[in-house]
Amino acid sequence: MSPRVHAPLQLATEAAYSGRDDVSEASAKPSEISHVDRLVRGIIDGFREGRYQPGERLVAADLAAQFNVSRAPVREALAILVGEGVVEIKKNYGARIRTFSIDELVEIMEVTEAALVLGVRRCAERISTASLEELARLDGSFEQMEAAWHAHDAADFVDSIYYFHNVVNAIAGNRFLGFVYQRPHFAFFNRHLAAALPGPGWDEYLDSYRRVYNSIRKGQVHAAQAAFSAHMQWAISLMK
Repeated sequence: MSPRVHAPLQLATEAAYSGRDDVSEASAKPSEISHVDRLVRGIIDGFREGRYQPGERLVAADLAAQFNVSRAPVREALAILVGEGVVEIKKNYGARIRTFSIDELVEIMEVTEAALVLGVRRCAERISTASLEELARLDGSFEQMEAAWHAHDAADFVDSIYYFHNVVNAIAGNRFLGFVYQRPHFAFFNRHLAAALPGPGWDEYLDSYRRVYNSIRKGQVHAAQAAFSAHMQWAISLMK
């Protein structure tokens, strides 16, 4: 299996993308992060890493014991995740990880395309002035995608695409886009896609992302934008 984007790396990249000091939250000890934040991230990461499954019930007492906290931050974290669309509360059942139909995932993909095409375009526009560190991060993110593809691990592959776009958004320089894409629901929705994608399209999936990456790297703005939009429409057709 290829290396996953685990929580420490995710925190580090989030810090860089949001303009925060790399050594602040990214290197913060668990005790320095609020209990609520730890719970929110822990549940998201648990889903992404397969410890929680779609539809699985989240029992407050179990979460409190697992994260060594009282039930008050558990209730607050679950309320946040309900607002993010990650958790739903069912009468006489309690909290559970949300599930999505194919139609709902398609709708999410359509919104994702509209947001991320901005990052792709802006990144291609700014690539000529990107720092060596930014270029290395972009190259590394695509290499990570290739490694996940060779391992044929859908979960890792989907995670690597999420990481790639975080890097693209960082170079693009639109902080609001970076903030939106790092919200818990995007990481959660993205991981759901592993059940449907790449599906029968493994070869074409990597090839189409290679076209996006190469166009960005060459600063070909229109080609990058067109390649990404074409990829998203093709991926949606696969899901349907």
